[in-house]
Parts: sequence; C-alpha cells; structure tokens
Amino acid sequence: MIRLTIIALLPAVFLMTVCNSKTSQKDKRARFSLVVFDGASSKTIVAGDIAQEDYKKWFTQDYAVGGERIETPKSSNAVGALTIVNGDEILVMPLCTWQTKSGHTYFACQSEAIGQAPMFRVLVFDSVQAEFLKQMETKLDELQVDGE
Repeated sequence: MIRLTIIALLPAVFLMTVCNSKTSQKDKRARFSLVVFDGASSKTIVAGDIAQEDYKKWFTQDYAVGGERIETPKSSNAVGALTIVNGDEILVMPLCTWQTKSGHTYFACQSEAIGQAPMFRVLVFDSVQAEFLKQMETKLDELQVDGE
C-alpha cells in the first residue's frame, strides 16, 4: 500500500514516482479517489478504476488545443483533490475555487497550462461546490471501468 500525505496543496498538478518493492500494476488499471477537504479532515466521495488507455489519454498525454480556457489563479483555494495511483506513479489534481472581482465563483479541476497533460478538466461557473462535485463524479464515472 502506498500512502501519500499532502501537507500543502497549491493550485498545481503533481505527478510523483515512488519506489515500490512490489510488482508494478501499470499493466492493469489506475485507481482514482475524489477527496474533499472538510475542515481538519478529508473524505473520499467516490473511488474507482480507470483503464490504462483512458489514464494515458486523459492524464499523461499532452493534447491539441481547440480554443480558450479560464485559468486557475495561483490565489485559488483547494477544496479537495483527485488522486490517481498507477503502479508507482501518483497523480494529484487539486479541486480549486476562487471568486472574481465581479463576484463570480468558479470551481475547477484542470492542468496548470493549456495543452499540457492532464487533459481531464471540469470547470463550473457561478455554482456551488455540490454541483461541481456532481460534475466531477459524472466525468469520472464515464472513465470508470466496471469491477470484474
């Protein structure tokens, strides 16, 4: 079992490789968890497996750009994280929120730079955290592999 403790979460995507004495599980599935921070604690609201092809496409490969996007400001606040364990790799994508000067509230889970992995992205405008999390769950459900 690999345990990752996040001490401080900035609005950035982290990809770490850890040494694991056991055989790599990369040839099977990547395991994801959607975690929400709740004060001093955190809770997993959904977890599952992603096929290797989808993991590579959505989380490790750069992608062609087809337009503009709203960037997550460095001053955003983390409200949770999408973590994916794939063999000896751990990917952490923060769930961020921020408010614009005009009073609009955003929630986002996206890469740091347009065109760079991961391509996975959920952005909610003028909504509440519950709606954002619902959209995250829906998108992850589309990628999820049913249990065997």
